[in-house]
Amino acid sequence: MPQPDTSPLARTVTVLIVDDEPSVLDFLSRALNTRYRTLTATCAHDAEKLLNSESVQVVLSDHHMEGESGLSFLIRIGKIHPAIPCILITGDSAPALILDAINKGRLFQYLVKPVKPDILFETMDKALAYHAEAKRRLALDSENAALRKRELDRRDQFLRLASSATKLLGLSLTVLFLTVMACVILGMLGFLLLYFFKSALGIDLLPSKHLSDFF
Repeated sequence: MPQPDTSPLARTVTVLIVDDEPSVLDFLSRALNTRYRTLTATCAHDAEKLLNSESVQVVLSDHHMEGESGLSFLIRIGKIHPAIPCILITGDSAPALILDAINKGRLFQYLVKPVKPDILFETMDKALAYHAEAKRRLALDSENAALRKRELDRRDQFLRLASSATKLLGLSLTVLFLTVMACVILGMLGFLLLYFFKSALGIDLLPSKHLSDFF
């Protein structure tokens, strides 16, 4: 049996083990508990409740269990928690099951019972490295998505401001044009009124000798 790993980093790792055979569940739990924190469940239903309430880094599951099969469970968990490596561990070495696990299961690895401790811990090391890289990729994807959203928000804000500025400029030019036209029209009307009523008002706007220059 490997020596316990008492490093703080190792004890922050939680492994969920799912198996309906008490002896297998006990063996895997005792072996992995020398290095990691372990959680156990005897069916997919109980395992999913633990996943919803605990921070889990790796899931190991038997295949043939009461209720939902381990393969079906891991396929579903892989879709919900893509950063968690899912390992199918079973005594069923049928080629069809292996191919199904690889092609459709999105499984990290497939182990056949009985599993030797050195193979188990080698698989765990690879699974944790995968988990760390997957978390890094997901964080990077999330950061890139946030950056794209901020860029789109800034672009939309600029377009809204540009549209508002264009409308305001158009409105200002329209008001200016109408104001100038109103002033011109009012000036002409005022001049005509003064001209035609100059006699009554006693104002000589245009001396008679110069009228021919304007008309």
